[in-house]
Amino acid sequence: MKQIYSEQLTTYLFNECSPEVAAAIKNELATNAALRKEMEELKKTILILKQEQLAPSQRSIDNIMRALNEDKTEALTR
Repeated sequence: MKQIYSEQLTTYLFNECSPEVAAAIKNELATNAALRKEMEELKKTILILKQEQLAPSQRSIDNIMRALNEDKTEALTR
């Protein structure tokens, strides 16, 4: 593989790439310190994202509920 991109590393981390691509990445990781560093950064990022409890803000919830109620009211008046 000539060049490995971040998207390919991500698919590798999630076991979503072909066996051929996985083998090429594994081989490149064995000899490329910069790629290993990038892989470690991606792993850290994925771990942080998995640990975050993402939820919509109350403002977003209020806006969604208001829009739903407006749609409901509009549908009833037709």
